[in-house]
Amino acid sequence: MITNELIDIYTLRQVGEVSEREVVECGELRLTNDDRVLPIARLPKTALKHDVDSAIKEFAGTMSLALPGSAEVALIAVFARCQQIRDGAISPVAGARSLAAIGRRFAEVREPVAVFLGILDDYDEGLLSDGDMGTHVVNHADLILARSSQ
Repeated sequence: MITNELIDIYTLRQVGEVSEREVVECGELRLTNDDRVLPIARLPKTALKHDVDSAIKEFAGTMSLALPGSAEVALIAVFARCQQIRDGAISPVAGARSLAAIGRRFAEVREPVAVFLGILDDYDEGLLSDGDMGTHVVNHADLILARSSQ
C-alpha cells in the first residue's frame, strides 16, 4: 500500500465513504506486496471503527507518515474521490453520489462539490443520459483536481 492510497482510504473512511470492512479488504489485498499492512489485514471483517482507525494509525506509524487532521480530511477525501472517478476506479454515478454526500456532511467542501448535486438532480429526473452524466462528472472531477494543483 503506498502513501497516497493510505491517505485516500483514511480520509474516505473518516468522512464515512468507506466502510470498516472495505478498509480490511484493502489491507488483505495489499498484504502480499507489503507486510507493513499487517495491522489492517489481520483485523476481522467485523472490526469496529475504532479498531480500524487504530490499525491505520499503526500502519502509518511504520511508514513515518502523519495522517491528516480533521480540518484537512474532507478536502483530501474529495480529491481522492475525484481521482478515483478520473481513473475509472469508481463509476461516475457512484462517485457523484459520494461527493454529494461528503458535501452535505462537511460545510468546508460544500461549494466545490455542489455541482455534483445539480448533475445528480438532472440525472435522477431523466434530463441526462448515462453517457452525458458520466461526461459531466468526469469533467468536473478533472476541474477540481486541476484547481487543487494550482
